[in-house]
Amino acid sequence: MQSSTMNGSTAHACYNPEYQACFNDTLCSRSQLCGEQCLQQGQACTSNKTICNLRNKESYFVNFIAYQSCNDICYDPKLEQCIDGTIQCINNNNCSGTCYDSSMRKCLNGTLCSMSQDLCYVKYSERGQLNTLPSNQCYDPSYQTCFNNTLCRSYQLCSGQCLQRGQLCINNQTICSSRDTMLSYNYWSTLTVYDSCNGICYDRTLEQCIDGTIQCINNNNCSGTCYNSSTHNCFNGTLCQVNEDFCNVKSAGWDVGNYTHLVCYNPNYQLCLNNSLCRPFQVCNQQCLERNQLCINNKTVCQLPSRKLYYNYRSSSNLNQSCNGTCYDSNVYECIDDILQCIGNDDCSGACYNSSTHTCWNGTLCASDAEVCYVKYDDQGQPYNPPIYQCYNSKYQVCLNNALCDQTRACGQQCLRENQLCTKGKTICNSRNQHWRYNQGSWLNASESCNGICYDSRLQQCIDARIQCINNNNCSGVCYDSSTHRCINGTLCGVDADLCYVKYGAWYDLPQPVCYNPNYQLCLNNILCEQSQVCGEHCLRENELCMRNKTVCNYSNKEWRYNNASQSTTIESCSGICYDPLTHNCSNGTLCGLEENSCFVQNSSWSTQFDSQLRCYNPKEQVCLDNTLCYQFEVCGQRCLRKGQLCINGNTTCNSSLFYGYPKASQIEACNGMCYNTPVQLCINGNVVNKSNVSPMVLETTTEAFVPFDSEALWWDIFKINCYIMVAVVVAFLITRQLAIWPWTKPEKSIYLDPDQVPLIKSDQI
Repeated sequence: MQSSTMNGSTAHACYNPEYQACFNDTLCSRSQLCGEQCLQQGQACTSNKTICNLRNKESYFVNFIAYQSCNDICYDPKLEQCIDGTIQCINNNNCSGTCYDSSMRKCLNGTLCSMSQDLCYVKYSERGQLNTLPSNQCYDPSYQTCFNNTLCRSYQLCSGQCLQRGQLCINNQTICSSRDTMLSYNYWSTLTVYDSCNGICYDRTLEQCIDGTIQCINNNNCSGTCYNSSTHNCFNGTLCQVNEDFCNVKSAGWDVGNYTHLVCYNPNYQLCLNNSLCRPFQVCNQQCLERNQLCINNKTVCQLPSRKLYYNYRSSSNLNQSCNGTCYDSNVYECIDDILQCIGNDDCSGACYNSSTHTCWNGTLCASDAEVCYVKYDDQGQPYNPPIYQCYNSKYQVCLNNALCDQTRACGQQCLRENQLCTKGKTICNSRNQHWRYNQGSWLNASESCNGICYDSRLQQCIDARIQCINNNNCSGVCYDSSTHRCINGTLCGVDADLCYVKYGAWYDLPQPVCYNPNYQLCLNNILCEQSQVCGEHCLRENELCMRNKTVCNYSNKEWRYNNASQSTTIESCSGICYDPLTHNCSNGTLCGLEENSCFVQNSSWSTQFDSQLRCYNPKEQVCLDNTLCYQFEVCGQRCLRKGQLCINGNTTCNSSLFYGYPKASQIEACNGMCYNTPVQLCINGNVVNKSNVSPMVLETTTEAFVPFDSEALWWDIFKINCYIMVAVVVAFLITRQLAIWPWTKPEKSIYLDPDQVPLIKSDQI
């Protein structure tokens, strides 16, 4: 956890050092680092890891290594140069204030374009509207065209003009406009034969142009839409196909919503009854059935109690009566006083039934042709408590020994449990584990039982009620076929495979023996890898790169890998870390910027507690003195200033902890190691004292002396001075009060002291 500053406030924040960094109480991502500083908005990092300011202040966290600094302003050395602190374009390649590479771009009337582009002065938008701010735009003539100050694509051309939205080209020469101005180029019907009438597109198969006006042929107009009377009809303003009728739908039907307008329908598949549209099988006595409704005797509509019953009984003829509007089966129910009751009290756990078609077994209702099994055990052999009755179809299931199972799970006169197999169709054996059972499921014919345990007779044999491997082909307790597998140090592998004992794999750290195919993989130094991951005699692990096909180095993140993998011939290693020598250097085993040095830092200029470490620094800005790293302006003599210290005369340090202001440097002196401001403070006996607390006589006789520093004596002297002042004030008060009440013989004389003598007892002179 580090203390970081965000938006002017300081807070502690956790961060991942792999992706983030904390410098000078500022937290930022590693992509925002520049040397040992975090980039701020409008800043960039130069090739020598110094910060420069972008001319476009709106840019944020820009970090181009190609940038250099000219008077603290960023510039691109590929396009610009710094002359006398001013940025200028190389070869005067300046286009409206932007420098460019003339081999890649060109300047057309002040607009910078690619070499393959041309320039178009665009006045009109795609819809033909005049742009309030016409502008020059670059375009690619291979697929774009500029005509009449309009830029368009090649397929939008018509007789030397750009088609606008809602326009169509007729015979590649005539432009007409759709009555729907928002119609896009891609939505014109390819089956329609268009023509132009006074600049408006029309369908010649349905419309005609008379005196510049579009009219319907034979007045076939339906609510403003022209139609072909041979294919469509108009019903009260609704256009339908000739094989359709219309229905004025007012209420909900079966497949339609609450329409309140005319709807076309095909009478071969639908009916319109009482302003409802439905399908023929949904008709009951000239009514359209709604949801959860059934038709009784083709004339009575009843309501099912639930939708579930509809799906179960909609095709059943058993629900053939209605009781107060509710459908019921007259074979099992009767309606008495509009209340449904079971016939003959044939009730099975609340459900009425017909005793001629169903049977109730201890509360379980089954069909008469079904059988009932008193089930005590489930398919895992666990007992039911209490046992239950279950209906079953004897064509597919069997009930054996109070267990119900599929016929395929029957063995002899028993139901197989989940972990059991049937050998030779009669003997039950227990699989050693569920996984074995699933794997051996296709080997049932080869399975045998040895003392109740299943085994594979192709690989194993039963001797004295014990399962043994044939020909002793045993690999760590697993029998195998030597023609397809082999045992390598207790690990079963394919006959063509080898074994690699992986202690620390390329993508995992769990030690284990692993079989591998030597045609595609290699095992090097207990690491298994693909052949493409081999570097010399090593397997590349995650975040590792191969240099010159022999040396391995580690890279910091995937982004670095993508950017530098193609440069593996120039990449170097610094203490095992990959780096590009064009952008970094290795100083004493520490990876630093190209122009940086390293410093073994044991002391911090801002902290008394610091862990020793090698740190990179820019010698143009910082220095390394006595294992302390500081900025050049923090150097005093041959030492780095610490926090709370000032430098006097360029070679003497003093502690500024007693300062409450910012005096001029020329007014600072040292007193026993403490800084003091000479206009307002004095150094007396090695202690700093404010002049306001010293009498004028003392000021005249005081000489500044420099004695060994003793901080405890300083504070003790200050405390004694304050005590003397307090005592003097109390004494003066008591004397004055006594004089005021004393019985003098000459009452006309003032009892107060001569005002001229008052300064003699001022507290600052005691």
